[in-house]
Amino acid sequence: MTPEEWTLYDRLLLIQPPQQIAYYKDLETIDFDISFEQMTRAAKAMPLPPVPLIVISKGRPFQLPSDLPAGLPAAVERAWTASQDELAGLQPDTPHVIATKSSHYVQIEEPQLVIDAIKQVVERARAHGSAR
Repeated sequence: MTPEEWTLYDRLLLIQPPQQIAYYKDLETIDFDISFEQMTRAAKAMPLPPVPLIVISKGRPFQLPSDLPAGLPAAVERAWTASQDELAGLQPDTPHVIATKSSHYVQIEEPQLVIDAIKQVVERARAHGSAR
């Protein structure tokens, strides 16, 4: 995204979470600029160790306000897809699952998909651990 697109999108991130998780007292919020800086420093300091990983990506577009500047929704989708592809590329043999019925909150819209992915990661971790 361009710096201008990011600034506009960053303002949108202040939107409240869905009611299914809004009550959760430990709901995490994030300052993306700080987080990006931290991830960049961590990646330079130590590469990701070989751990089981499954990436689950939304299959439906974000539900963004209709009064956004032209091109911003498409830029958000391109940036999101690129970052998810990059994440899946961090480890060899990483499954990249598309949650075709979900937007951002896959855990709410397709919980079984998330449960199955967690089970697969645990199985892969156990299999990897027993090989040592």
